[in-house]
Amino acid sequence: MDKWVPILENVQKCIVRIVLYSEGEIISEGSGTIINSSGLVLTAWHVVETCNYYITEKKDYSLFVFTPKGRFLYRLCNTQFILGVPLVEKENLEIEIDLAILEPTIPLRFKDYLSPVLSNIDIKMGSDLLICGYSEETPDFLDYNSLVAKLAKGESKKRLEKELKLNGGSMKPATYKSGILAHTTHIYATNPLGTLSIHMQYLHIDNGAHGGMSGGPIIDSQGRFVAILIQRTTVRTNIMAEHTLLKFEVPSGNSIGITLNYLESIFQKFGVKI
Repeated sequence: MDKWVPILENVQKCIVRIVLYSEGEIISEGSGTIINSSGLVLTAWHVVETCNYYITEKKDYSLFVFTPKGRFLYRLCNTQFILGVPLVEKENLEIEIDLAILEPTIPLRFKDYLSPVLSNIDIKMGSDLLICGYSEETPDFLDYNSLVAKLAKGESKKRLEKELKLNGGSMKPATYKSGILAHTTHIYATNPLGTLSIHMQYLHIDNGAHGGMSGGPIIDSQGRFVAILIQRTTVRTNIMAEHTLLKFEVPSGNSIGITLNYLESIFQKFGVKI
């Protein structure tokens, strides 16, 4: 298992925590990866999709990214990526791609970043993989409420509570879990002109992610950034209670990721350098 130690030492310099913040509340949070020296961040779309609502409604919000260099304001680079698959009678099946690109609002330079693998990705069943992100399951090492009560009062207390709420998740390290590729689904698509072909993999990894890890990187045993973590799988269960059948979905022990092949043509089109 020590094979992950040198890989983790490199990866942990490039993982970030992402927080969408509005009116003193955390709206959503997740993880991401710095992918070039300018500070571009790759994450899952569902972590930041609510930004579109605030932009459309012209409401104030902040998209914070907590990096090893500090906390910075970021913005969305894209709307949601959608892959249109032609069907019969001129209808399209739209596959939503749970990927998003963020850019800093001011010029930044980063020495440490992880360039994603965008082409020739074909992860074999049984391959060892590492899932990474800022997990809500990691306990706080301090009782922040008690600490605030002792340190401040009045308006100072309110400001400190606000900062601790925003920064608390970044005051502990990211979580790393290893697993194997337990199941995979391949998607192949070609546009009608035959000028663009895409191959993506959905990965089912036999270790469970928790809230806050969405958008974090998935790393292979060679230390390559090959996919993004998008959700934890669920399973259906039925319970009979007082002659009524109740149906539930509960989290399973697996996580789902998506490879990054789709982004190769996007980066080429818009001249993104990584």
